[in-house]
Amino acid sequence: MRIWKKPARPRSGSSLIFRNLLAGTTLFLVTMLGVTLALTLRFSISAVQEKIEGNLKSTATALAESPLVLQALREGACSPSLISYLDGLVAQTPDLDIVTIADTNSIRLYHVVHERIGLHFVGDDQGRALEGEAYFSDAVGTMGLQRRFLHPVWEEDDRVIGFVIASATMDSLRELRTNITMAYAKLAALLLFAALLLSWAMTLFFQKMLLGFGPEELVRSYLTQNEMLNNLSEGVISAEQLNGTRHIVSALRASTHEFMNKLQVISGLLQMDRVQDALGYIGTISTSHTKASAQILQYIKNPNVAALLLAKLNHMKEQDIELTLLKNSFLPEHSLYLSTADLVTVTGNLLENAIEAIGATCKENSRSIVVQITEDDTGLMLMVSDSGVGIPPELLERIYDWEFSTKAHEGRGTGMALVKDIVARRHGSIEVDSEVDTGTTFTLIFGEKRQRM
Repeated sequence: MRIWKKPARPRSGSSLIFRNLLAGTTLFLVTMLGVTLALTLRFSISAVQEKIEGNLKSTATALAESPLVLQALREGACSPSLISYLDGLVAQTPDLDIVTIADTNSIRLYHVVHERIGLHFVGDDQGRALEGEAYFSDAVGTMGLQRRFLHPVWEEDDRVIGFVIASATMDSLRELRTNITMAYAKLAALLLFAALLLSWAMTLFFQKMLLGFGPEELVRSYLTQNEMLNNLSEGVISAEQLNGTRHIVSALRASTHEFMNKLQVISGLLQMDRVQDALGYIGTISTSHTKASAQILQYIKNPNVAALLLAKLNHMKEQDIELTLLKNSFLPEHSLYLSTADLVTVTGNLLENAIEAIGATCKENSRSIVVQITEDDTGLMLMVSDSGVGIPPELLERIYDWEFSTKAHEGRGTGMALVKDIVARRHGSIEVDSEVDTGTTFTLIFGEKRQRM
Protein backbone atom coordinates (compact mmCIF):
# COMPACT_ATOMS: atom_id res chain seq x y z
CA MET A 1 0.00 0.00 0.00
CA ARG A 2 1.47 3.38 -0.97
CA ILE A 3 1.72 5.97 1.80
CA TRP A 4 -0.18 9.24 1.30
CA LYS A 5 1.61 12.31 2.53
CA LYS A 6 0.04 15.59 3.52
CA PRO A 7 0.53 18.28 0.84
CA ALA A 8 3.26 20.77 1.67
CA ARG A 9 2.45 24.41 2.25
CA PRO A 10 3.40 26.85 -0.51
CA ARG A 11 7.15 27.49 -0.49
CA SER A 12 9.29 30.40 -1.55
CA GLY A 13 9.08 29.30 -5.20
CA SER A 14 5.41 30.24 -5.33
CA SER A 15 6.22 33.65 -3.84
CA LEU A 16 8.74 34.17 -6.66
CA ILE A 17 6.10 33.21 -9.23
CA PHE A 18 3.68 35.78 -7.86
CA ARG A 19 6.41 38.42 -7.59
CA ASN A 20 7.19 37.81 -11.26
CA LEU A 21 3.46 37.99 -11.99
CA LEU A 22 3.25 41.33 -10.18
CA ALA A 23 6.32 42.63 -12.02
CA GLY A 24 5.03 41.46 -15.40
CA THR A 25 1.58 42.93 -14.86
CA THR A 26 3.04 46.23 -13.67
CA LEU A 27 5.44 46.41 -16.63
CA PHE A 28 2.60 45.75 -19.07
CA LEU A 29 0.34 48.39 -17.50
CA VAL A 30 3.14 50.97 -17.29
CA THR A 31 4.15 50.35 -20.92
CA MET A 32 0.58 50.72 -22.16
CA LEU A 33 0.14 53.80 -19.98
CA GLY A 34 3.36 55.38 -21.28
CA VAL A 35 2.52 54.75 -24.93
CA THR A 36 -1.03 56.05 -24.49
CA LEU A 37 0.03 59.21 -22.68
CA ALA A 38 2.81 59.90 -25.18
CA LEU A 39 0.41 59.65 -28.10
CA THR A 40 -2.29 61.76 -26.44
CA LEU A 41 0.28 64.38 -25.34
CA ARG A 42 1.56 64.70 -28.89
CA PHE A 43 -1.99 64.95 -30.17
CA SER A 44 -2.93 67.57 -27.54
CA ILE A 45 0.08 69.78 -28.34
CA SER A 46 -0.61 69.47 -32.06
CA ALA A 47 -4.28 70.33 -31.53
CA VAL A 48 -3.41 73.40 -29.44
CA GLN A 49 -0.87 74.51 -32.08
CA GLU A 50 -3.50 74.22 -34.79
CA LYS A 51 -6.01 76.16 -32.66
CA ILE A 52 -3.53 79.01 -32.08
CA GLU A 53 -2.65 79.19 -35.77
CA GLY A 54 -6.35 79.22 -36.62
CA ASN A 55 -6.90 82.15 -34.24
CA LEU A 56 -3.96 84.08 -35.74
CA LYS A 57 -5.23 83.51 -39.27
CA SER A 58 -8.81 84.49 -38.51
CA THR A 59 -7.68 87.64 -36.61
CA ALA A 60 -5.35 88.83 -39.40
CA THR A 61 -7.95 88.09 -42.08
CA ALA A 62 -10.70 89.96 -40.22
CA LEU A 63 -8.48 93.02 -39.68
CA ALA A 64 -7.30 93.06 -43.32
CA GLU A 65 -10.94 93.21 -44.42
CA SER A 66 -11.92 95.87 -41.84
CA PRO A 67 -12.96 99.30 -43.29
CA LEU A 68 -11.20 101.01 -40.35
CA VAL A 69 -7.86 99.40 -41.28
CA LEU A 70 -8.37 100.29 -44.96
CA GLN A 71 -9.11 103.90 -43.99
CA ALA A 72 -5.98 104.04 -41.76
CA LEU A 73 -3.75 102.87 -44.63
CA ARG A 74 -5.33 105.43 -46.98
CA GLU A 75 -4.73 108.24 -44.44
CA GLY A 76 -1.29 106.97 -43.33
CA ALA A 77 -2.30 106.83 -39.63
CA CYS A 78 -4.63 104.93 -37.31
CA SER A 79 -7.43 106.77 -35.58
CA PRO A 80 -7.50 106.80 -31.76
CA SER A 81 -10.60 104.62 -31.80
CA LEU A 82 -8.84 101.99 -33.97
CA ILE A 83 -5.77 102.04 -31.71
CA SER A 84 -7.99 101.57 -28.65
CA TYR A 85 -9.84 98.71 -30.34
CA LEU A 86 -6.59 96.93 -31.34
CA ASP A 87 -5.15 97.36 -27.81
CA GLY A 88 -8.25 95.69 -26.37
CA LEU A 89 -8.17 92.95 -28.99
CA VAL A 90 -4.59 91.96 -28.03
CA ALA A 91 -5.33 92.16 -24.31
CA GLN A 92 -8.48 90.02 -24.47
CA THR A 93 -7.55 87.41 -27.09
CA PRO A 94 -5.71 84.34 -25.68
CA ASP A 95 -2.44 83.43 -27.42
CA LEU A 96 -2.45 86.70 -29.44
CA ASP A 97 0.66 88.67 -28.44
CA ILE A 98 1.22 91.15 -31.29
CA VAL A 99 -0.83 92.93 -33.97
CA THR A 100 0.94 95.05 -36.57
CA ILE A 101 -0.42 97.19 -39.42
CA ALA A 102 2.12 98.48 -41.97
CA ASP A 103 1.98 100.24 -45.32
CA THR A 104 3.72 99.32 -48.58
CA ASN A 105 6.92 100.92 -47.31
CA SER A 106 6.81 98.59 -44.30
CA ILE A 107 6.25 101.53 -41.92
CA ARG A 108 4.16 100.59 -38.90
CA LEU A 109 0.83 102.37 -38.53
CA TYR A 110 0.05 100.28 -35.47
CA HIS A 111 2.06 98.16 -33.04
CA VAL A 112 1.03 96.80 -29.65
CA VAL A 113 3.99 98.79 -28.25
CA HIS A 114 2.95 102.31 -29.24
CA GLU A 115 6.52 103.66 -29.18
CA ARG A 116 7.25 101.52 -32.24
CA ILE A 117 4.50 103.09 -34.35
CA GLY A 118 6.09 104.97 -37.26
CA LEU A 119 9.17 102.76 -37.25
CA HIS A 120 10.17 100.30 -39.97
CA PHE A 121 8.74 96.78 -39.74
CA VAL A 122 11.24 94.19 -38.41
CA GLY A 123 11.50 90.63 -39.69
CA ASP A 124 12.01 90.94 -43.43
CA ASP A 125 9.32 88.32 -44.15
CA GLN A 126 6.71 90.76 -45.55
CA GLY A 127 7.67 90.49 -49.21
CA ARG A 128 5.09 87.88 -50.19
CA ALA A 129 2.35 89.84 -48.37
CA LEU A 130 3.14 92.95 -50.40
CA GLU A 131 2.79 90.77 -53.50
CA GLY A 132 -0.75 89.81 -52.43
CA GLU A 133 -0.17 86.46 -50.62
CA ALA A 134 -1.49 85.41 -47.16
CA TYR A 135 0.75 82.95 -45.28
CA PHE A 136 2.36 81.79 -42.00
CA SER A 137 5.93 82.71 -41.18
CA ASP A 138 8.45 82.22 -38.36
CA ALA A 139 10.59 85.31 -37.94
CA VAL A 140 12.43 87.38 -35.31
CA GLY A 141 10.78 90.72 -34.57
CA THR A 142 11.28 93.37 -31.93
CA MET A 143 9.64 91.04 -29.34
CA GLY A 144 11.68 87.98 -30.23
CA LEU A 145 11.00 84.86 -32.31
CA GLN A 146 7.35 84.73 -33.41
CA ARG A 147 4.81 82.57 -35.22
CA ARG A 148 3.08 85.00 -37.58
CA PHE A 149 0.24 85.14 -40.05
CA LEU A 150 0.59 87.89 -42.68
CA HIS A 151 -2.36 89.07 -44.76
CA PRO A 152 -2.33 91.79 -47.49
CA VAL A 153 -4.78 94.71 -47.42
CA TRP A 154 -6.39 95.42 -50.80
CA GLU A 155 -7.64 98.70 -52.18
CA GLU A 156 -10.85 98.71 -54.19
CA ASP A 157 -8.86 98.73 -57.44
CA ASP A 158 -7.11 95.52 -56.36
CA ARG A 159 -3.89 97.27 -55.36
CA VAL A 160 -2.07 96.11 -52.21
CA ILE A 161 -1.77 99.17 -49.94
CA GLY A 162 -0.33 97.45 -46.86
CA PHE A 163 -0.47 94.34 -44.71
CA VAL A 164 -1.63 93.09 -41.30
CA ILE A 165 0.22 90.70 -39.01
CA ALA A 166 -1.16 88.68 -36.07
CA SER A 167 1.62 87.00 -34.03
CA ALA A 168 2.24 84.75 -31.04
CA THR A 169 5.70 84.77 -29.50
CA MET A 170 7.58 81.48 -29.35
CA ASP A 171 8.07 82.05 -25.61
CA SER A 172 4.30 81.98 -25.18
CA LEU A 173 4.03 78.82 -27.26
CA ARG A 174 6.80 77.11 -25.29
CA GLU A 175 5.13 78.06 -22.02
CA LEU A 176 1.86 76.62 -23.27
CA ARG A 177 3.56 73.36 -24.30
CA THR A 178 5.27 73.20 -20.91
CA ASN A 179 1.96 73.64 -19.08
CA ILE A 180 0.36 70.86 -21.13
CA THR A 181 3.33 68.56 -20.52
CA MET A 182 3.25 69.22 -16.77
CA ALA A 183 -0.47 68.47 -16.66
CA TYR A 184 0.15 65.15 -18.43
CA ALA A 185 3.06 64.39 -16.09
CA LYS A 186 0.78 64.80 -13.07
CA LEU A 187 -1.84 62.63 -14.75
CA ALA A 188 0.82 60.02 -15.56
CA ALA A 189 1.95 59.92 -11.92
CA LEU A 190 -1.63 59.44 -10.75
CA LEU A 191 -2.33 56.72 -13.32
CA LEU A 192 0.98 55.00 -12.53
CA PHE A 193 0.01 54.82 -8.87
CA ALA A 194 -3.39 53.43 -9.87
CA ALA A 195 -1.73 50.85 -12.16
CA LEU A 196 0.60 49.70 -9.38
CA LEU A 197 -2.32 49.42 -6.99
CA LEU A 198 -4.38 47.51 -9.57
CA SER A 199 -1.59 45.06 -10.42
CA TRP A 200 -0.96 44.45 -6.70
CA ALA A 201 -4.66 43.82 -6.10
CA MET A 202 -4.89 41.48 -9.13
CA THR A 203 -1.86 39.51 -7.95
CA LEU A 204 -3.33 39.09 -4.47
CA PHE A 205 -6.65 38.00 -6.00
CA PHE A 206 -5.14 35.30 -8.19
CA GLN A 207 -2.74 34.23 -5.43
CA LYS A 208 -5.78 33.71 -3.20
CA MET A 209 -7.64 31.93 -6.02
CA LEU A 210 -4.72 29.51 -6.46
CA LEU A 211 -4.39 29.11 -2.66
CA GLY A 212 -0.88 30.60 -2.77
CA PHE A 213 0.53 27.78 -4.92
CA GLY A 214 2.71 28.25 -7.98
CA PRO A 215 2.67 25.89 -11.02
CA GLU A 216 5.14 23.44 -9.46
CA GLU A 217 3.18 23.23 -6.21
CA LEU A 218 -0.09 22.74 -8.14
CA VAL A 219 1.45 19.83 -10.06
CA ARG A 220 2.68 18.26 -6.83
CA SER A 221 -0.79 18.71 -5.35
CA TYR A 222 -2.28 16.90 -8.33
CA LEU A 223 0.18 13.98 -7.99
CA THR A 224 -0.64 13.71 -4.28
CA GLN A 225 -4.38 13.67 -5.00
CA ASN A 226 -3.88 11.05 -7.70
CA GLU A 227 -1.93 8.81 -5.30
CA MET A 228 -4.63 9.25 -2.67
CA LEU A 229 -7.30 8.21 -5.20
CA ASN A 230 -5.26 5.16 -6.17
CA ASN A 231 -5.11 4.10 -2.52
CA LEU A 232 -8.82 4.76 -2.13
CA SER A 233 -9.61 2.70 -5.21
CA GLU A 234 -7.50 -0.24 -3.98
CA GLY A 235 -9.29 -0.23 -0.62
CA VAL A 236 -12.85 -0.26 -1.93
CA ILE A 237 -12.77 -2.52 -5.00
CA SER A 238 -14.55 -5.35 -3.19
CA ALA A 239 -17.48 -3.12 -2.14
CA GLU A 240 -17.83 -0.58 -4.95
CA GLN A 241 -20.66 -2.42 -6.77
CA LEU A 242 -22.80 -2.35 -3.59
CA ASN A 243 -22.26 1.16 -2.23
CA GLY A 244 -21.64 3.29 -5.34
CA THR A 245 -18.07 4.25 -4.42
CA ARG A 246 -16.92 3.27 -7.92
CA HIS A 247 -18.83 6.23 -9.35
CA ILE A 248 -17.35 8.75 -6.94
CA VAL A 249 -13.81 7.43 -7.49
CA SER A 250 -14.09 7.42 -11.28
CA ALA A 251 -15.75 10.83 -11.32
CA LEU A 252 -13.05 12.27 -9.06
CA ARG A 253 -10.40 10.80 -11.38
CA ALA A 254 -12.02 12.57 -14.31
CA SER A 255 -12.23 15.79 -12.30
CA THR A 256 -8.54 15.51 -11.35
CA HIS A 257 -7.59 14.85 -14.97
CA GLU A 258 -9.44 17.95 -16.14
CA PHE A 259 -7.87 19.98 -13.32
CA MET A 260 -4.41 18.79 -14.41
CA ASN A 261 -5.11 19.87 -17.99
CA LYS A 262 -6.03 23.37 -16.80
CA LEU A 263 -2.91 23.56 -14.61
CA GLN A 264 -0.75 22.61 -17.59
CA VAL A 265 -2.31 25.41 -19.66
CA ILE A 266 -1.72 27.97 -16.87
CA SER A 267 1.85 26.72 -16.28
CA GLY A 268 2.63 26.88 -20.00
CA LEU A 269 1.30 30.43 -20.37
CA LEU A 270 3.31 31.61 -17.35
CA GLN A 271 6.48 29.97 -18.69
CA MET A 272 5.92 31.79 -21.99
CA ASP A 273 5.61 35.08 -20.02
CA ARG A 274 2.06 35.47 -21.32
CA VAL A 275 0.80 36.67 -17.95
CA GLN A 276 -2.31 38.44 -19.22
CA ASP A 277 -3.42 35.35 -21.17
CA ALA A 278 -2.95 33.25 -18.01
CA LEU A 279 -5.02 35.69 -15.96
CA GLY A 280 -7.78 35.73 -18.57
CA TYR A 281 -7.81 31.91 -18.76
CA ILE A 282 -8.07 31.62 -14.95
CA GLY A 283 -10.93 34.10 -14.90
CA THR A 284 -12.77 32.25 -17.68
CA ILE A 285 -12.58 28.78 -16.11
CA SER A 286 -13.36 30.20 -12.67
CA THR A 287 -16.52 31.94 -13.91
CA SER A 288 -17.68 28.91 -15.90
CA HIS A 289 -17.05 26.42 -13.08
CA THR A 290 -18.61 28.64 -10.39
CA LYS A 291 -21.83 29.14 -12.35
CA ALA A 292 -22.30 25.42 -13.06
CA SER A 293 -21.39 24.34 -9.54
CA ALA A 294 -23.62 26.90 -7.83
CA GLN A 295 -26.84 25.21 -8.94
CA ILE A 296 -25.72 21.81 -7.69
CA LEU A 297 -24.71 23.17 -4.29
CA GLN A 298 -27.93 25.20 -4.09
CA TYR A 299 -30.38 22.37 -4.76
CA ILE A 300 -28.53 19.22 -3.64
CA LYS A 301 -27.86 19.29 0.12
CA ASN A 302 -26.67 15.67 0.43
CA PRO A 303 -22.86 16.13 0.31
CA ASN A 304 -22.11 12.72 -1.27
CA VAL A 305 -24.60 13.17 -4.10
CA ALA A 306 -23.48 16.78 -4.59
CA ALA A 307 -19.84 15.64 -4.77
CA LEU A 308 -20.79 12.95 -7.31
CA LEU A 309 -22.63 15.49 -9.51
CA LEU A 310 -19.75 18.01 -9.33
CA ALA A 311 -17.22 15.36 -10.28
CA LYS A 312 -19.45 14.07 -13.12
CA LEU A 313 -19.83 17.69 -14.27
CA ASN A 314 -16.07 17.95 -14.78
CA HIS A 315 -16.00 14.55 -16.51
CA MET A 316 -18.73 15.67 -18.91
CA LYS A 317 -16.92 18.92 -19.70
CA GLU A 318 -13.97 16.87 -20.96
CA GLN A 319 -16.34 15.07 -23.35
CA ASP A 320 -18.15 18.28 -24.38
CA ILE A 321 -21.41 17.16 -22.72
CA GLU A 322 -23.69 19.76 -21.13
CA LEU A 323 -25.21 18.86 -17.74
CA THR A 324 -28.39 20.65 -16.66
CA LEU A 325 -29.87 20.30 -13.17
CA LEU A 326 -33.48 21.44 -13.31
CA LYS A 327 -34.30 24.31 -10.98
CA ASN A 328 -37.22 22.47 -9.32
CA SER A 329 -34.75 19.93 -7.96
CA PHE A 330 -34.21 19.57 -4.21
CA LEU A 331 -32.54 16.83 -2.18
CA PRO A 332 -32.15 17.26 1.59
CA GLU A 333 -29.02 16.26 3.46
CA HIS A 334 -30.73 13.09 4.71
CA SER A 335 -33.26 11.52 2.35
CA LEU A 336 -36.44 10.02 3.82
CA TYR A 337 -36.61 7.38 1.08
CA LEU A 338 -33.11 6.19 0.15
CA SER A 339 -29.84 5.83 2.01
CA THR A 340 -26.88 7.89 0.82
CA ALA A 341 -25.21 4.73 -0.53
CA ASP A 342 -28.33 3.85 -2.58
CA LEU A 343 -28.62 7.44 -3.84
CA VAL A 344 -25.01 7.41 -5.04
CA THR A 345 -25.42 4.01 -6.71
CA VAL A 346 -28.64 4.95 -8.52
CA THR A 347 -27.48 8.44 -9.58
CA GLY A 348 -23.99 7.29 -10.55
CA ASN A 349 -25.20 4.39 -12.73
CA LEU A 350 -27.85 6.47 -14.50
CA LEU A 351 -25.36 9.25 -15.24
CA GLU A 352 -22.66 6.81 -16.38
CA ASN A 353 -25.09 5.10 -18.73
CA ALA A 354 -26.19 8.48 -20.11
CA ILE A 355 -22.57 9.54 -20.72
CA GLU A 356 -21.86 6.23 -22.52
CA ALA A 357 -25.00 6.61 -24.63
CA ILE A 358 -23.94 10.09 -25.78
CA GLY A 359 -20.41 8.85 -26.41
CA ALA A 360 -21.79 6.20 -28.75
CA THR A 361 -23.71 8.68 -30.92
CA CYS A 362 -22.32 10.44 -33.97
CA LYS A 363 -24.37 13.59 -33.34
CA GLU A 364 -22.28 16.66 -32.59
CA ASN A 365 -24.96 19.34 -32.24
CA SER A 366 -26.81 17.84 -29.24
CA ARG A 367 -24.77 16.41 -26.38
CA SER A 368 -26.73 17.05 -23.22
CA ILE A 369 -27.92 15.36 -20.03
CA VAL A 370 -30.81 16.72 -17.96
CA VAL A 371 -31.16 15.70 -14.30
CA GLN A 372 -33.99 16.26 -11.81
CA ILE A 373 -33.84 15.10 -8.20
CA THR A 374 -36.85 16.24 -6.19
CA GLU A 375 -37.84 15.10 -2.69
CA ASP A 376 -40.71 16.24 -0.47
CA ASP A 377 -43.12 14.66 2.02
CA THR A 378 -44.94 12.78 -0.77
CA GLY A 379 -41.95 11.02 -2.27
CA LEU A 380 -38.62 11.11 -4.09
CA MET A 381 -38.41 11.46 -7.89
CA LEU A 382 -35.13 11.00 -9.79
CA MET A 383 -35.03 11.62 -13.55
CA VAL A 384 -32.06 11.38 -15.95
CA SER A 385 -32.57 12.20 -19.62
CA ASP A 386 -29.89 12.02 -22.33
CA SER A 387 -29.61 12.83 -26.04
CA GLY A 388 -27.71 9.64 -26.81
CA VAL A 389 -28.24 6.69 -29.18
CA GLY A 390 -31.40 5.39 -27.50
CA ILE A 391 -32.35 1.75 -26.81
CA PRO A 392 -34.00 -0.47 -29.44
CA PRO A 393 -37.47 -1.71 -28.30
CA GLU A 394 -36.38 -5.37 -28.44
CA LEU A 395 -33.66 -4.71 -25.83
CA LEU A 396 -35.69 -2.69 -23.32
CA GLU A 397 -36.78 -5.76 -21.30
CA ARG A 398 -33.20 -7.04 -21.00
CA ILE A 399 -31.38 -3.93 -19.78
CA TYR A 400 -31.99 -4.93 -16.12
CA ASP A 401 -30.44 -8.41 -16.48
CA TRP A 402 -27.27 -8.93 -14.49
CA GLU A 403 -25.47 -10.70 -17.27
CA PHE A 404 -26.67 -8.38 -20.03
CA SER A 405 -24.68 -5.48 -21.49
CA THR A 406 -25.49 -3.31 -24.49
CA LYS A 407 -22.24 -1.36 -24.42
CA ALA A 408 -20.96 -3.14 -27.49
CA HIS A 409 -24.06 -2.08 -29.41
CA GLU A 410 -25.83 0.91 -27.93
CA GLY A 411 -23.54 2.36 -25.28
CA ARG A 412 -25.45 1.15 -22.15
CA GLY A 413 -23.80 -0.50 -19.14
CA THR A 414 -24.72 -3.33 -16.75
CA GLY A 415 -25.24 -1.04 -13.75
CA MET A 416 -28.99 -0.93 -14.43
CA ALA A 417 -29.29 -4.28 -12.64
CA LEU A 418 -28.11 -2.57 -9.45
CA VAL A 419 -30.58 0.26 -10.02
CA LYS A 420 -33.43 -2.22 -10.54
CA ASP A 421 -32.46 -4.09 -7.36
CA ILE A 422 -32.59 -0.88 -5.27
CA VAL A 423 -35.93 0.11 -6.82
CA ALA A 424 -37.41 -3.31 -5.99
CA ARG A 425 -35.97 -3.34 -2.46
CA ARG A 426 -37.34 0.13 -1.71
CA HIS A 427 -40.74 -0.63 -3.33
CA GLY A 428 -40.31 2.09 -5.94
CA SER A 429 -41.07 2.29 -9.64
CA ILE A 430 -38.92 2.79 -12.72
CA GLU A 431 -40.02 3.96 -16.15
CA VAL A 432 -37.98 4.23 -19.30
CA ASP A 433 -38.84 6.23 -22.41
CA SER A 434 -36.39 5.69 -25.25
CA GLU A 435 -36.22 6.42 -28.96
CA VAL A 436 -33.39 5.24 -31.19
CA ASP A 437 -31.08 8.08 -32.32
CA THR A 438 -33.00 10.55 -30.11
CA GLY A 439 -32.27 9.67 -26.51
CA THR A 440 -33.47 7.96 -23.33
CA THR A 441 -35.19 9.12 -20.15
CA PHE A 442 -35.22 7.11 -16.90
CA THR A 443 -37.70 8.17 -14.19
CA LEU A 444 -37.52 6.60 -10.72
CA ILE A 445 -40.14 7.27 -8.03
CA PHE A 446 -39.95 6.22 -4.37
CA GLY A 447 -42.98 6.78 -2.10
CA GLU A 448 -42.19 4.56 0.87
CA LYS A 449 -40.18 6.16 3.63
CA ARG A 450 -37.32 4.10 5.01
CA GLN A 451 -37.07 2.99 8.59
CA ARG A 452 -34.22 4.69 10.47
CA MET A 453 -32.38 2.80 13.21
